[in-house]
Amino acid sequence: MRRYRIEVGGRTHVIDVQQVSATQFQVTVEGRQIDVRLSAAEAITEGAVSPEIVPAAAAARPARRDAPSAAQFKPPAAETLPPLVPAAPPALPHPDRSAGPVVKAPMPGTITAVEVHEGDRVTTGQVVLRLEAMKMVNAIKAPRDGVVAAIHVRPGESVGYGHPLLTFAEV
Repeated sequence: MRRYRIEVGGRTHVIDVQQVSATQFQVTVEGRQIDVRLSAAEAITEGAVSPEIVPAAAAARPARRDAPSAAQFKPPAAETLPPLVPAAPPALPHPDRSAGPVVKAPMPGTITAVEVHEGDRVTTGQVVLRLEAMKMVNAIKAPRDGVVAAIHVRPGESVGYGHPLLTFAEV
């Protein structure tokens, strides 16, 4: 849930927003609950940012006093913006029930734990490995039922995207 405090006409209001699904929200304003459905979404940029290469000698000079400030920026008026384009959130992929015999790394990272041994029988969704990526430990789960034929990694080993982690025995 997100809580916002907004000011309208000098009066502060508290708004609570609870996301129910990808397009459904429950909004509570002053104790009154409103069900809201997202019908369109569009990212609107407020300005273009372009990188600039500045020679080292120029970068060492102090800034000019007549340089424009961000305080002078005025966003475009709402009526001058293009109309919103209807958009729907992307559909979630369905799990692959015919997963192949090799489980591959979904992202680069470091193996922190191997939860199974060669010859173990595993079921769909069972945690087989743990992979640390971007300071988060991710559970790698079996995509199908089967028997572990080979484990290609060990704890502490770094892997890249698509690196084979383990192989199922063909049945």
